Amino acid sequence: MKKVLVVGGLGFIGNNLSRYLISNRYEVSIIDNEIESDIKFLPEGCSYYKIDIRDRLDSVFNSIKPDVCFSCAAMAAECLSHWNRSYCADVNIVGTANIINQCINNNVKLIHFSSIAAYGNSLNGSPFKETDPLIPEDVYGLTKKYNEDDIKTANEMFGLRYNIIRAYNVVGGKYQNLFSKYRNVLGIWCRQILWEGGNISVYSPGTQERSFSNVKYILPCMEKLIESFDNETFNLGSRSQMSIIQAANIVKDVANQIGYKCEIEILPRRREIVIAYCDNSKAETMLGLNDKTNLTETFKEMLEWGKTLEYKVPKYMDYEVEKGLYSYWKK
Repeated sequence: MKKVLVVGGLGFIGNNLSRYLISNRYEVSIIDNEIESDIKFLPEGCSYYKIDIRDRLDSVFNSIKPDVCFSCAAMAAECLSHWNRSYCADVNIVGTANIINQCINNNVKLIHFSSIAAYGNSLNGSPFKETDPLIPEDVYGLTKKYNEDDIKTANEMFGLRYNIIRAYNVVGGKYQNLFSKYRNVLGIWCRQILWEGGNISVYSPGTQERSFSNVKYILPCMEKLIESFDNETFNLGSRSQMSIIQAANIVKDVANQIGYKCEIEILPRRREIVIAYCDNSKAETMLGLNDKTNLTETFKEMLEWGKTLEYKVPKYMDYEVEKGLYSYWKK
């Protein structure tokens, strides 16, 4: 039985991945610091270690002795990273370096979750391909590019076996954080509909294009990386893009159909990549990715799960820089 360590295993992707692997008879252990996650959603049948990836991880790796490590933990509030660059770098660069060190020392394959943010303003534009140059335009994207370069250097120097996953706009029915002020647009909309009056926020102009992918379609692909496809990078997500305003109208219709008042509120523009989606043909060919995400069905599932939760007031982060902070993020 393969031993798998999921770092950030209480987060959305990590939690769903852990449950999937447990159901397929892997021996799963989870690391999480519980800052943006909830211990009550810990999957049954796993070992759990509450620890921050910026701390020493020697004892955990020595205890678990994993064959494979999925690295899903990060400071992932992309647009906020301009105002919290030290914290973002500390978690994403130092924390990931700790994981890389342990994988080298313990001969563990590392499967690392990067991000579409690493492409930034790639010269070829969307859809981004794995071979496109990485030109990040925010601090979060820069840290993700650094992680990828660090992992590849570790492969060249020490023979570290790895995969890099550039996931994008992954959503799903359960275990997504609905109480973040800064990230997960469908999670924010779900919270606004269920508890905050029904006005869902869209950043101007609303023509930004994204591809939403239900997490259930990428899980089998991640499992295949445990045994094979060493040292390859994959885009994982849907090939069907839509504008944010299109997505908001789908969400509005879903909410109205099940009895929740919902209107779209346009907020001032923020700095972000306008057109951002990926070419997933490599994953389709090599990993058998077959994404059939239906946003209407996916959001219905999210609302139904959200109705089982108790409301939590979203917390503001402590900002390192406040100059130019968007009005809707000010305390």
